[in-house]
Amino acid sequence: MRNWNKGKWDKHPLYTFSSHAHGKEMTFDQYWQVCNTQSYEPYTKHHLKPLKEKYDAFRENHKKLSFEDMIDNFFKQDYFEKLKNKVIQTNTKRFIFIGDPDQTIHEYAGSDPDFFYKLASTPEAKNNELKEGLRCGETINKICKNIIAPVWNKWGVNAVRTWTPVEGVVGNSYWIPSIEQSCEASEILINKILTTNESFLFTYRGNPTHKKINEFLEANGIDYKLVSNDKPHVSRKDFRCFKTWDNFLNDKVSKKQIMDYWPLVGKLVKVHGKGSVDKLKPLIDKEYNIQEFIDMGFILPEAKQYKDFSEVVIKKDLVEKIPFIKKVLHNKMNIEKMPRVEHDTIHKVKGLTYDNVIVDLSVYRRERDVYEPIRLAYVAYSRGKIDCWSMGTSNFKYMPGGLAGIQNHRREILEL
Repeated sequence: MRNWNKGKWDKHPLYTFSSHAHGKEMTFDQYWQVCNTQSYEPYTKHHLKPLKEKYDAFRENHKKLSFEDMIDNFFKQDYFEKLKNKVIQTNTKRFIFIGDPDQTIHEYAGSDPDFFYKLASTPEAKNNELKEGLRCGETINKICKNIIAPVWNKWGVNAVRTWTPVEGVVGNSYWIPSIEQSCEASEILINKILTTNESFLFTYRGNPTHKKINEFLEANGIDYKLVSNDKPHVSRKDFRCFKTWDNFLNDKVSKKQIMDYWPLVGKLVKVHGKGSVDKLKPLIDKEYNIQEFIDMGFILPEAKQYKDFSEVVIKKDLVEKIPFIKKVLHNKMNIEKMPRVEHDTIHKVKGLTYDNVIVDLSVYRRERDVYEPIRLAYVAYSRGKIDCWSMGTSNFKYMPGGLAGIQNHRREILEL
C-alpha cells in the first residue's frame, strides 16, 4: 500500500491509519474519533473503511499478514489479557509473536520472558527460529551462548536456538582486570581504537561506571559520546577551532570558521565593541587571515602572538576540556565525523550494533532473580561483531563474580 510521490514511495493513508490505530490498541471507529483526521486527507472515514474491509478480505483469502496480526511487547503480563480481548473483538484467527526473550531486560517495567517460553511450549504454537546470525562473529557468538546457557537449560527445547555466527568473522576475547590500571589487553584496545575505523561500545550495568569510562577515554585522548546523547563530549565545531587556529594565523580560513571562533574568544582577541558574531555577518563570504581582520578593526594586533587557540579561549566548559582536546588532535582522530566510540548502560544500548564491545562486569544493585543478570550480560556482549573486552570488578557486594558471575568463570565463559 504505497503511492509514488515526487520521486519516492509514500505510505498509503490506509496503511498509516491502520498502523496508528493498532499502535493505540483501538478499533477503526474508536481511533477515528480521537485522531487528527487531516493527517489522512484526502481520504475520509467513508473512503478508508470500505478499503479496510476489502484489504482484510484480501489478506484472509491470500493468507497475507500485516501489523494487525502481530502482538508487540508481548513480554508484559497484561498482554495476555489484551490478546484475549483482541481475539474476542476482532475474531482474529492467527497471531504472530516476534521477539527474543533472552534479551528481555526490562523486568522493572513488567516484562517477563517466561510468558514467551510458555506460549512457545503450547501445542497450538508453531515456532519459526531465525537461525542465521547477522551481528556477532564466532567468538562473541560462543560467549553469548555460554552466558545464556542457564536460561536455555531451564526451558529446554523451547529455548535453545541454533543462531549461527556471521560468516567469515572470528574475533578475539580480551580480559582487562581493571580499567583504572594499564595492561596488555587495554593497550590492544587503545591501539585498535586509534588505528582503525571500527566502532566501539563500552557498556555497563550501572551509572557509577560512567565516570570511570569517561576518565579512561579522556586520559587516552579518545573522542567519544554517550549513546543516549546526540552531542559528542566535544562538538565538531569546537574541535575545528583548535585545529584551524594556526591556519588563521599563517594562511587563511573561511568566514564561517572565524564566526565559530567568535563566541569562544574574549578581549585578548576581539576589539572592544566587536564582540557580537552579528558584526561579522555583513562581511563577504570568503577566506580571510588574521591580518585582514586586524586591518578591518575586528581583532587586536597583539592577538597574533597567541599561537595556540587554548591561550585565547574563554568558554569555561571548553577550557576544562583543553587537555582532552589536545590529546584527541595529537592522536589524529577524525573530528569531522561523529565519534566511533560510544558508551552507555546496557538498557540504553539494547538493539544496537558495533564492531567491538567492551563490557564492564561491575554490579551496583541486587537483581530480581538469578536469570536477570544473565540476560543483561547476554544483551551487552551481543552488541559486538568482532572483538570483545571484559573489564573486571572488585565490587562483589551484590553479586559474587560480578555481572552474571562471569568473572569467577571467565576462562570457560569468555573463551579466553
